[in-house]
Amino acid sequence: MATPKTKLSEPQKVQNIIQNLIVHTDGKNSYVEIPSENHRKQLAIVSCPDFKDWFEVEYSMRYNKYAPNSSLNGAISSLRKRAKNSAKVVEIHRRFAQDGKNQIIDLCDPANNNVIEINSSGWKITQNSSVIFSLEDNFKSIDSNITRSGNLWKLFKYINVKGKVDRIKLLAWICSLPMAVENPILLLKGVHASGKTTAAERIREIFDPASPMKMSISSNESDLALAFYSNPVCFFDNVGGITKRVADMFCKAVTGDGYSKRELYSDSNMVHYEYKRPVIMTSIHNPTTRKDFLSRCLPISMNSIGSGSRICESEIDAEFQKDLPDIRGGILDLIVLALNIKDKIKLHHQTRLGDFDKFGAAIAYELGLDPNTFIHERLESEKKASLAGTSDLFFESLVEVITDSGGALLEPSSTITDKINEKIEANGGEPISSGSVGKKFQHNEDVLNAFGIDFYKYENKRPVEYKLSLNDPLEGVDPVSFPITCNKCKRLEFYQDEVDYCQIHKVDIPDPGREVRCSKFEFKEVEYQIESIQESYVQEADEDFVDMDALYGEVFDPDEDLEPNVEVQEELDSIPKEYESVFG
Repeated sequence: MATPKTKLSEPQKVQNIIQNLIVHTDGKNSYVEIPSENHRKQLAIVSCPDFKDWFEVEYSMRYNKYAPNSSLNGAISSLRKRAKNSAKVVEIHRRFAQDGKNQIIDLCDPANNNVIEINSSGWKITQNSSVIFSLEDNFKSIDSNITRSGNLWKLFKYINVKGKVDRIKLLAWICSLPMAVENPILLLKGVHASGKTTAAERIREIFDPASPMKMSISSNESDLALAFYSNPVCFFDNVGGITKRVADMFCKAVTGDGYSKRELYSDSNMVHYEYKRPVIMTSIHNPTTRKDFLSRCLPISMNSIGSGSRICESEIDAEFQKDLPDIRGGILDLIVLALNIKDKIKLHHQTRLGDFDKFGAAIAYELGLDPNTFIHERLESEKKASLAGTSDLFFESLVEVITDSGGALLEPSSTITDKINEKIEANGGEPISSGSVGKKFQHNEDVLNAFGIDFYKYENKRPVEYKLSLNDPLEGVDPVSFPITCNKCKRLEFYQDEVDYCQIHKVDIPDPGREVRCSKFEFKEVEYQIESIQESYVQEADEDFVDMDALYGEVFDPDEDLEPNVEVQEELDSIPKEYESVFG
């Protein structure tokens, strides 16, 4: 007589399914490794839709019926208890992580479980990482075919960023992605058809390809927090105005924040999101005038691409994919170089994102730009942010008008107004009257100075004419009329080394509220005592690491002596013609 089959209870069925699952906890949320055919298992919060979908499929395959809600909830509850009581608390990462002195980039390659490991000795692709990464459905893998001693300058064949300092600011931002620093919001600003969206997508594709690449800003706080939590690099496209609350959430995303909400269909369980994310944002103009938001931005201006310079997207994308291994390799090489000298750089001044400033100064140095120039650019941006209560679109448009006129113009108020309104309307703003322009000039002298604009009114002429010109913001300080040795740089206070120098040489110290230019005492925003570049990074390394001797041979003259204490370089060495932007 056949032995009757033992009928399993629902709790037994649940345990049969989940008993071999591996659980983790980060101290707040419980995670489960969802089995897959690949070597890599997807890590998911136990209550998320991905786990629920997997459980329901597994249940129906085993028992040939749909899973009751009670069984699903029982599985979630059981896994939570197991994670809380027996799982070791670990850090769960998305795409980027730090492991001691190593910076890790997850290639999101389920078949091989590869990561990029970067440190001051070099970079290599390895499978032997102890870091736990979460693999989301929208993550795309990074090809492990990355060029050794690559060429990062090829990036600017595909990105419409012209100024050499702006290019270095952008490279500093990209290089800091895997670093444990607070990245500023990369704000790509420009008129319609300036290539902002395309540039942002290609920047993200370097180390965080995803599908979709871009998002829209939700006014729902929970949805925005989930976007920050789920995306290692957050790209928000075509941003208009944002509310105070949304601006605050962006500020907290830059410096690190958390968000908690009640779990759906639950009275007591909470879901916790913790994140600190690099953000890319494209906009025609500043999306808000809030100072705390703008001081956390790294603005990059982009000019319009003429219709004759536009290229079919599919053609240029195919070429970009060919150059991407070279670009990635060049950027990884640059990160290694910067890691070697980062701790030898001392900042006397920094913005509220000081770790980024320090690493960016190291990047600037390795690319042949005096770190003082990089820090000055950061400080000037922060100063403009402090004046953001005034309509920045007006002054940005004014700078464009003066630039289009060769750096200076002498025009009646009505003519200047017409030119400014043309720029404002192109950027989606409201035009202003000729009388308003004159009042803005006269009542906002501090803002004009912050934007580097010199202003003079010829009152005896009819109609009244204004002379406007762009000055060098790094030299825009008033010289004192008496012999004083103090600060060469534009600042509003004196430091002890300057006070000591003046006391020793019996020189009176002027009112600290005045901005002065030094005549003798050389004071830098950045001090760096770095060995010869060729000696600072060459180390014995195994064959998996980059050959550091070969770096940048194509871009810079290897015989060029880049001494640390050189005069500020306003222009970098010319980039080879073959690496010039396709935008002309």
